[in-house]
Amino acid sequence: MKLRKQDGVPMCISIEKLTNLRALSLTSTEENEVIDLQHLSSPPQFLERLYLTGRLEELPSWIPSLRSLARLFLKWSQLRDDPLVHLQDLPNLVHLELLQVFDGDTLCFKAGGFKKLKLLGLDMFDKLKCVQIEKELCLHSRR
Repeated sequence: MKLRKQDGVPMCISIEKLTNLRALSLTSTEENEVIDLQHLSSPPQFLERLYLTGRLEELPSWIPSLRSLARLFLKWSQLRDDPLVHLQDLPNLVHLELLQVFDGDTLCFKAGGFKKLKLLGLDMFDKLKCVQIEKELCLHSRR
């Protein structure tokens, strides 16, 4: 709780030592304060639940590598790029909540992505104009 940008490096060093970590919740001091997670070179591979409340300058590059992640909650991230691009291939993601996460105007759900997703929450996307959901083609062979 009450994280500041300058806490990023020591926090990442501490997280790397927690090799069996299953849940992680980080909250910044205020809505516009950055949570700096870019220094995490070896994320906890057994992480199942991740809750990040604070501004992210970009989605941490290690999040898509979390094969065990089942629940992800992001709030106040203010990302410039569509986060779904990086999250759709998480193999065990069941619960995704995004609140005031993306400053763009279009979110795109790719065909075949989010294979196990059961719950999706989207809120406070002030500039969002379009949500695209690609359809997966099903080709049947005829004999």
